[in-house]
Amino acid sequence: INNYQTLLGAWGDYAPGESQDLERKLEGWRKQYVDEILTPSLGAMILFVQTAESYLTSPALASKIRVETATIQDIASEFSHNWRASLESAIRWSTADFDDPKSVALAKQEVLRQFLTYYQRFLEVLKKEPYSATAWADLVDKHVITVEVKRYNNANA
Repeated sequence: INNYQTLLGAWGDYAPGESQDLERKLEGWRKQYVDEILTPSLGAMILFVQTAESYLTSPALASKIRVETATIQDIASEFSHNWRASLESAIRWSTADFDDPKSVALAKQEVLRQFLTYYQRFLEVLKKEPYSATAWADLVDKHVITVEVKRYNNANA
């Protein structure tokens, strides 16, 4: 990603407007990189969200959903107890891997965005049938996390 960011900067100076393909590839790699950084702390949630969303969007699969209450509750409890430490750790990892200040800022913003997005998607899945039948404990209000993410982004901009 560092090399592509450098190449993109040079290419943009040399051939402005023709670097869109490189920009799309770089953005895709950055998102993939951030997913890898978030996996140690949010891996169970990410997997649950992706699986549940695929089941919920397919009528043929929707009837096969098994609600594993204990597993989902474990994900919610783990997140509520460790989300701040997980966020800080992911940001430390993402910013340590880059030399270019622009890459550092973009990686940090992507970590913050994806962290918040995965949690919002988790909450949205839990609002849908058959998951909505259970009263989930230990859910952190998404506004608390949104405010914290914004505060963290502004404080370390």
